[in-house]
Amino acid sequence: MIISGWIEAIVSSGRIADIAIGVIALEIVAIAVWMDRKTLARTGLTLASGLALLGALRAALTDGGAWLIALWLIAALVVHASDLYGRVIARRTAPSPRLNLGAD
Repeated sequence: MIISGWIEAIVSSGRIADIAIGVIALEIVAIAVWMDRKTLARTGLTLASGLALLGALRAALTDGGAWLIALWLIAALVVHASDLYGRVIARRTAPSPRLNLGAD
């Protein structure tokens, strides 16, 4: 089949990872243009972690070597851990907002 040959070609060449990286790049541009900077800051580490995982996928598909795959995976782990720290740990240590019932 033509379609299965096309899919085989884009996967084995690593182009599938390139396409996904391009989609994420467009997502970053769209967030930067149409949304506020806070949204970009909140999603930045998540997107960076995904990009690192796609780098590992591309390296694996194109025989980049075990060291390159490991390097991308370590980068994804560090970025993901930073993201989790910001979402979970930092919020637990931040002071809770007080309920203001109008009695100042």
